Amino acid sequence: MATYCPKCNYKLRLRDYKPECPQCGINLVYYGMEERLRAEADKAEHEFALSAPKVDRIKSSTIGSTFTKVRLGLYFLPILAMLVPMGAYSLTLPFYEKATTLNLVSIVQLVGSFDFGALMAMIKSELFGTEFLMIAISLISLLLVLVLALVETGLLVLSCSPKGLVRNFTLNFICIALVITSAITYNLAATRLSAAFPSIATASINWWGPFAILACFLVLVGTNIIQKTKGIEVKYRDVSEFLMPYDERPSVIAAKAEKEAAIKLAEELKEQTERELEVKIAAARAVDAVEDALEL
Repeated sequence: MATYCPKCNYKLRLRDYKPECPQCGINLVYYGMEERLRAEADKAEHEFALSAPKVDRIKSSTIGSTFTKVRLGLYFLPILAMLVPMGAYSLTLPFYEKATTLNLVSIVQLVGSFDFGALMAMIKSELFGTEFLMIAISLISLLLVLVLALVETGLLVLSCSPKGLVRNFTLNFICIALVITSAITYNLAATRLSAAFPSIATASINWWGPFAILACFLVLVGTNIIQKTKGIEVKYRDVSEFLMPYDERPSVIAAKAEKEAAIKLAEELKEQTERELEVKIAAARAVDAVEDALEL
């Protein structure tokens, strides 16, 4: 509850429980509400004006032109390319046999059900610890490629920001390096395991898989090069008016001037109408006076 009346500065007491001021009678709840609403709207419009350039850059980075729309679709290609078989392995033991083709789905399922404790024990093995370490590096690298590809697609909306292109190039080259690391380490591990245990474990790499992923990332590098050379036009909206105080905005001043002009014109028309009416009344009275004189 207010301590003083906002209009007459009357000090309110506990017994003044009514919404009206006992001194001047104004409603304490609704007094000045229009000004408060205008101030809140002015603040909201000012915040909108500050964020509008960022929104314009996001729009231009994704759907601002045909090039950006096509590029947005291309950024999903590396993830789709990871569905291509990248390798295979088989394990033959007494009463157990398993053969698996490696792609994004099987790798995610494998990692989800993997016994990491057993993996650490196999990495520490003196016989084939190096090979399993390579396999672990290969899987981790491939999963990082998936994560970074998703992150890169999400950050595509910031391509027109000051550091957008640097970020895109950096993530592309990191993913390319991880794909190469994953392919090389898996191929070395597969070759060594197949040579050491030819009748138990066989593994091979399908080079089409890594090449397809690399090709997709190279396409993305090419789109960033095109943006670097030709640029993307950012269509900024003119929101400079909303950065000004409400009473100083051109549209508000113009609307106020138009309203004042309309009021002035209405007053002039009213005065003119009143004068015309007075003239008509005077003329009618003169006619009546002449008719009265003729009758006499």
